[in-house]
Amino acid sequence: MNFNNTHIVITGTLSSKRDNFEDIIIDNGGVFKKCVSNSTDFLVMGEKPGKTKVEKAKQLGVPVITEKQLLKKIYH
Repeated sequence: MNFNNTHIVITGTLSSKRDNFEDIIIDNGGVFKKCVSNSTDFLVMGEKPGKTKVEKAKQLGVPVITEKQLLKKIYH
């Protein structure tokens, strides 16, 4: 899947370093962001997520997905 300028934010601990996920997102056409905003398309939530990012995503109606769901979107 090509994310075609999809804005993605990560919160919490994932199975690999955050830099690896940033590279995967960018290599697949996405935009890696550090903060949730109106332009965020997905919040990827790992273990021990930041409450601020999750709450902001809920307020803005941003879909929250897991690492597994992100990888499925990329590789399937």
